[in-house]
Amino acid sequence: MSRFRCISERCEETCCSGLRIPVPEAEWRKIQKVIQDSGSPPPLDEPQNGPEGVQFLLPRDNNQNCTYLDSEKLCSLQRRFGEQALPSVCITYPRHIARWQGQLSMVGSLGCPEVARLALLDAEAMDEVPIEAERIPLPSPAGDGTSQDPEEGWGFHANEVRATALRLLRRKELPLTERLYLLAQLAFRLDPFYFKGTGAFRGEGRAASEAQLTEELRAIESLAPLENTRRALAPQELPGAFFAEIYSSLLKTRADTYSNERFLQLVTAVMHSYGGPTATPQEAWRIYSERRQRIERTHGPRLNQYFTHQALNHWLRGPFVFGRRVLVDVAWLVLNGGLQRWALMGHPEVVRQCEQNVPETPESREQLDQAAVECFQPIYRHMDNSKDIIHLSMGIAGDCNEDGLRRVLLLLKGYLDPVAPAA
Repeated sequence: MSRFRCISERCEETCCSGLRIPVPEAEWRKIQKVIQDSGSPPPLDEPQNGPEGVQFLLPRDNNQNCTYLDSEKLCSLQRRFGEQALPSVCITYPRHIARWQGQLSMVGSLGCPEVARLALLDAEAMDEVPIEAERIPLPSPAGDGTSQDPEEGWGFHANEVRATALRLLRRKELPLTERLYLLAQLAFRLDPFYFKGTGAFRGEGRAASEAQLTEELRAIESLAPLENTRRALAPQELPGAFFAEIYSSLLKTRADTYSNERFLQLVTAVMHSYGGPTATPQEAWRIYSERRQRIERTHGPRLNQYFTHQALNHWLRGPFVFGRRVLVDVAWLVLNGGLQRWALMGHPEVVRQCEQNVPETPESREQLDQAAVECFQPIYRHMDNSKDIIHLSMGIAGDCNEDGLRRVLLLLKGYLDPVAPAA
């Protein structure tokens, strides 16, 4: 984000297209007044109930674009009235701004094409660096992911848990599979006492819970569970049809209820590449496995960078987002990563490189990079907060017991494990 600059009219999918933007009531009334004072009719109220109360949706045209997007793909509100007339979400996106124990953090959303390019393709993209204060828009309303109350253990220790997870994900000497499974192990071991709403840190029990938290974080960073992790990750036959059905169903369900052209084009191409609606899940998984073998032999380190950066971006942007337990976030991350890999292996450029046995060259890597952005960005843009993925992640984690951990492990193996040669 220190290098991010909006490319505005040159953007493949501008912020103002395809999304319903909720605006707090105070900002909505400000927009209405500014427009009415100019002599134009103000937008009509379109309220919806959200987690933060009633919000109002910016109007869209028949092409699912914000009605204030002009013919040059720029914001007519900003052009006419200046940035002060914009809702805060329009000023900050694609930046995610938060405070962690009082320190401002700014991370980009992979739903923006330019952010996706910067985040996935630069080897140093996920390094945390100081940034000039003036580069952070609207720092004052930034939410705080932590709490100052030591008895509110979930928020009080959130930054400590997050920092441990980030250090674990940066352990380059370990395969990404092991890093993610160690993170799942940590979530499992914390769950009996560290979750949203926990009472373990209240009263006389706080000292013991803090000591246990410190010990669990220390143990995971010492890699003490690594031997057990490697045994758990030992080769075993994967139910490929199961994964094929999950990923295809998630894409198809979203496409059936969505009309964004860029997203629909990707889903159509991916589904077609796996044999279309008549293909069996077993056949689709066979095709996927063959492509993975081929493309990983040629571009393995590059693929690893994409998915490592995806994991780091999630934990930098803000963990503890999709549930009341850490294991739910791990399940979401692994499910989303598996879906991204499934889509990438079905992208027309990856299909071409596999079918033509294209060798690794600067040109073929550049083409693979472009394909990665064309997969990650629309899926993040249009499925990041999909209820289907969130609810499925919660179901996979379950009660965050050993069964939930095993389900996350199974999903992780299907997502990252080198695939066995197809029969």
